[in-house]
Amino acid sequence: MDSLASLALATELPVDELLHRPPYRKREYIISRKMVKHIAGQSIFQALVLFFFVFVGPSVIKEDQNMPAPYTNIKNGEYILSGMLNDFDLEPLYSKYKHITPSRHLSIIFNMFVWMQIFNMLCARKINDEINFLEGIHTNAMFIAVLIFIIGLQVFVMTAYHYETKISLAFSTHKLGLTEG
Repeated sequence: MDSLASLALATELPVDELLHRPPYRKREYIISRKMVKHIAGQSIFQALVLFFFVFVGPSVIKEDQNMPAPYTNIKNGEYILSGMLNDFDLEPLYSKYKHITPSRHLSIIFNMFVWMQIFNMLCARKINDEINFLEGIHTNAMFIAVLIFIIGLQVFVMTAYHYETKISLAFSTHKLGLTEG
């Protein structure tokens, strides 16, 4: 994903504002304070959201009511089954089901991470605190092509499996996808 995002961002045409500013001095930092703010802000946001859904997700992510056992939460079936192999007391959680299919909970976490990276790629186009991060996106066909390719690849990764063997063709994601559909 990073390689494709780098390719997409490298094809961005420079805006007049960048071309008319004075050159940087020899001893200036490559990464500006604004860039550090954006990087730190995005990192903290993503870490908080992902940690929340890793640890609290099994209590808040509703389960598809048509999900067959053992893919659903054994306790009450209303919330998703935790993808952690063992709980904090080292009692088995998902470890008894991992031979059947990868965790649906962790498949959701992986999907959330990738979609946040896609959003970050869009936001990385602007580095001077601009609000409209989509401004001018239509002028860069390569960026749009790479964006569509990344989105298509993510959809493939999350949904592609062999129908007879139920084995994922790409990554170890839950064989029923994010929903039974």
